Amino acid sequence: MAAPAATVRTDPGGIMMENGYRTLITHSLDPDLSIWEIEVGSAGLDGGEPIDTTTQHNDVYRTRSPRALISYEPFDVKFAYEAGVQKSQLETLINKKRSGINASVITETLPDGSTLAYYGFFQKVSFDPKVEGELPTGTLTVVPTNFDPVNRVEAGPTLVEVEGT
Repeated sequence: MAAPAATVRTDPGGIMMENGYRTLITHSLDPDLSIWEIEVGSAGLDGGEPIDTTTQHNDVYRTRSPRALISYEPFDVKFAYEAGVQKSQLETLINKKRSGINASVITETLPDGSTLAYYGFFQKVSFDPKVEGELPTGTLTVVPTNFDPVNRVEAGPTLVEVEGT
């Protein structure tokens, strides 16, 4: 049996983002959505549960193997809003994956100006109680689909980095 060899950690390349400000979310079907982002999540990555490969021939350890596919996971955006946004804009975007020949693309604009664009949709919106002396807020759940509904093909995100990152 071969023993695993250690790997020495090296310094990362690129430039670390030092501040979460200013991160924005844009929906291609309504780029001027009347929300003001407060806290913006980002699509996490999930490889799924490991495959149990343990058999009656194992002697000491249970063994596992990774799955083949990955998911970009849903995330939340906390926002302030304009009074009519629920009916006038958000209701028309919930569960919309396309409009005519235009696919629903979500763009995350990152603090350094880089953009991450992917096919997706707004799944749900909830509004927090309105309290005197507090900013009215809501939470929007964004779901990346990794699927181009117009061309009907699998399509992962596109990252466009600004120069120097």
